[in-house]
Amino acid sequence: MGKADASAEKAEASPIVEVLRPVTKRPDKQQRRERWPKELAVEQEVIEPEEVRANPEAFRCLGEEITEMLDYRPAKFFRRQIIRRKFVRKQQTELPPIIAPLPESLQ
Repeated sequence: MGKADASAEKAEASPIVEVLRPVTKRPDKQQRRERWPKELAVEQEVIEPEEVRANPEAFRCLGEEITEMLDYRPAKFFRRQIIRRKFVRKQQTELPPIIAPLPESLQ
């Protein structure tokens, strides 16, 4: 056996060592910071379905869908909330609830 054979045997016998990097842990959902700064002004816009505006006594409000977005007026940022209330008929509770559609500019 020559020197080449001896070095080949040593290469085969040497252990394989892997260097492991620490895994960064993603922060929990509870540890995330708020989506909007607390001092940011909020403007609310309530949209009700046409049917409810025509005859509000015939409906009972079930809840609301809130869509939030960052909006801008020259030299002023603010949060705009579009609140779409959900309604169900008082006399026909088996019918599905109704909700106003989002304005086309937001879709």
